[in-house]
Amino acid sequence: MAEQKKSVFQTLNSISVQKHTKKKGNLDYLEWSTAITLANDAFPDGVSYKVREFPTKIYKQICVEDSKDCKRYVIVEDVQPLQYCSDGRTAWVEVEVTVADHTISETLAVMDNRNHSIPVNDITSTDVNKSIKRCLVKALANCGLGLSCWQKDLEESYNATVETVKNAEKALTAIETFKAKVTEGYDRNKLVSWLKVNYGCSNPATIEDAEKLNQLKTDLDNLKAEDFKADKKVKEDK
Repeated sequence: MAEQKKSVFQTLNSISVQKHTKKKGNLDYLEWSTAITLANDAFPDGVSYKVREFPTKIYKQICVEDSKDCKRYVIVEDVQPLQYCSDGRTAWVEVEVTVADHTISETLAVMDNRNHSIPVNDITSTDVNKSIKRCLVKALANCGLGLSCWQKDLEESYNATVETVKNAEKALTAIETFKAKVTEGYDRNKLVSWLKVNYGCSNPATIEDAEKLNQLKTDLDNLKAEDFKADKKVKEDK
């Protein structure tokens, strides 16, 4: 019986990348040059990739008159192929990789070294180039190579998201408790002053620490109404 041929995914996924990975914070990552080398070792001359280009409107300032007495410029609209796409706030790149007969494309946000999206007006060609290489590694991971690195990354991202949601829920509880105190007749200005003194802020939504939010909820519940009564306004005799 003939041995069944392995698929591209099975072949690349069976490659151990552990000894090739590097550390970035708590995450393991595979350098793009290493990923390309490993893929080509498994499929000689069978690996290629291309970067998607996005036709983008740009506006250029062109000098149409340059004399001793006058300089005149006009703004000209042009369309150029850029290697990233933008929604007006941030941007992303797209890479298509082919391994043997298997082709897949992936996208990746243009990010800084903390994995935060870079505002589109601050993006440089270096940022785009780095993101393209990272996106190439991501595409190869979808083909099977080094997928375990991304699984760990997703797990870390999931845990961080869960923690963020929990903190948001706690913040909402603290805010609702604060509002309830105002509704009960507590003086809002005195509550804000109390917040500033004890928590260094005037809005519970700005507190990110979960333990502080829990403590704030407890402290608000334990406040005495008589300490937060609104000051009576003294009417002046006319």
